[in-house]
Amino acid sequence: MISFLLKALIAHVLGDFVFQPDRWVKDKQLKKGKSKFLYFHIIIHAGLLSVLLQFNFEFWLAFLVIPISHYLIDIIKIYLEKRINSRYLFVFDQLAHLVVILGLAWYYYPQLINFDFQVSNTLLLLLLSILLLTYGVAVFIKVIMSIWDLPEDSDQD
Repeated sequence: MISFLLKALIAHVLGDFVFQPDRWVKDKQLKKGKSKFLYFHIIIHAGLLSVLLQFNFEFWLAFLVIPISHYLIDIIKIYLEKRINSRYLFVFDQLAHLVVILGLAWYYYPQLINFDFQVSNTLLLLLLSILLLTYGVAVFIKVIMSIWDLPEDSDQD
């Protein structure tokens, strides 16, 4: 269970924070469901998940549910951006993705979580931590700081 969970979370963090440039996010906000970058984003998530789960078709349901739910969650977020505070939407978005991943982990491994990590799981956890601390926290801070409308830096400073 831990291995599946960590691999799915790593795929999510890579897809949302590492391989999604700001211009893709802006294009999705502008064009909404018509943005080609929304679909690129989903394809990247599906590809990362497939690679990290080593194309193991035992996880066929995850290969379907995660990209489709990611698309639906992102579409809902995109269309609510004008009505709901972006910081709340960011938290909702990430929690919704986490619930899907946790639900699938429980579906595949309904027994209790075993925290007796093997070396490979420890390395996966370390990788997830590094990704979250470098990319996830940066995006989180950017979202939180968006409440302040700071003027752009000028060359005259």
